[in-house]
Amino acid sequence: MQDHPEESGSIIAKVYNLDPAVATEAMRNLINSRTKGVPYWGPGDFYLDGLRTAIKVQKSVGAISGDVKAEDLIDTRYLADDLKALK
Repeated sequence: MQDHPEESGSIIAKVYNLDPAVATEAMRNLINSRTKGVPYWGPGDFYLDGLRTAIKVQKSVGAISGDVKAEDLIDTRYLADDLKALK
């Protein structure tokens, strides 16, 4: 997606019945999007603060209950070595 945003935008446009220019612009925006320095799309890093926030939100709406440790949800065995460290 990062290397070929036009091609990615074209594929997404077909799937979602969008104007290709709109889909490509959305791709470019998401590729460059960051929240507190964390990319919207990345190579596969796990960011514990974000996962903990997601768990908290799910608890608040009743989607999950009980104690959930973010670290227990992650299996890094199949990731490249440079992606195994939790952030």
